[in-house]
Amino acid sequence: MSQSTMYGWKIMVDTNIIFLFLRSEDSKIAAIIRYILRNHHLLLTDYIIDELKEKVREKMPEKEDVLMTFLNHLNIEILPHGFEVDEFADLYLRDIKDVPILATAIKNEADALLTGDHDFLHMKGKSKLPVMILSVDEFIWIFGEAGLNQYLK
Repeated sequence: MSQSTMYGWKIMVDTNIIFLFLRSEDSKIAAIIRYILRNHHLLLTDYIIDELKEKVREKMPEKEDVLMTFLNHLNIEILPHGFEVDEFADLYLRDIKDVPILATAIKNEADALLTGDHDFLHMKGKSKLPVMILSVDEFIWIFGEAGLNQYLK
């Protein structure tokens, strides 16, 4: 793992996690996002942002301003994906739309990918990845629920 930033871990956060954060700012997911923003380095791809904008516009248009405020946060790095999908064909992802997210995490030496997507989570143990794929529960187990409680509203 790189862990080379002054913010601790470099954590790529998947679309579904950010969407849940926007849905409820009082949730466990919201506490995790606030924890990452204050203690680590949150990574997003332009691909994730495009997905988020589309999903928010379609399902929660009232949260578009909240999304834009979130994206302007100083401790979020937005990465272009800039690679060929074929380059990462051996990742065994069931959904080809997930390749840009995982490939960008790998290319930018993320320490972890936080996701709720079963297509990512099913990969555990199937291939050796330089990025840890974490569910929300695994993230809480690693970083400790007690430490996250202070970030609940």
